[in-house]
Amino acid sequence: MTAERVSTGISGLDEILDGGLIQGRNVLMRGSPGAGKTILGLHFLSAGIDAGESALYVNMGEPQAYVEEAADAFGLNTDQIQFHNLSPTQEQFSKRNSYSVFESAEVEQPGFIAALREQIDKIEPDRVLLDPITEFRYLAGDKRQFRSGILGLLDYLKEMDATVMLTSQAGGRSPMTICSSSSTPSSHST
Repeated sequence: MTAERVSTGISGLDEILDGGLIQGRNVLMRGSPGAGKTILGLHFLSAGIDAGESALYVNMGEPQAYVEEAADAFGLNTDQIQFHNLSPTQEQFSKRNSYSVFESAEVEQPGFIAALREQIDKIEPDRVLLDPITEFRYLAGDKRQFRSGILGLLDYLKEMDATVMLTSQAGGRSPMTICSSSSTPSSHST
């Protein structure tokens, strides 16, 4: 039985991956800052929009305007991508008049998870980009909470048959790597 594939939005990468990513699976893109993980993720979402699919970008990194400008520079279709923005804004920083990005109550309350789940339920996305997943660790009290939270989110998205791309920042000058799995972010390497 051959698994159905979905395009990454980059023809050469699709060729290397024997037609693209396996539909309904998770794939982790890991690399140092500036390696192109977000751009690859935007290609992936844009290809889904072009194929008539729904796409959700869960953004915890760069401001949304910056992400959209980068996508425009590559000629990518972002008009129909749904953004769920969790990245801190200048306004949040200025209102608090402090150096804390997140208030402890915001991090500890289930509102963040509830809002994300509500967005997922509303959109029922075919493709999801979690960028960068490494930022989610700051919303969890410890490594075990982080891991169980991410795995729970991925299981929830798997029930919807969503194809999920996660980005992760690696330290140093490591090249970008691609890892694919059906249930965990980094079980198998491609």
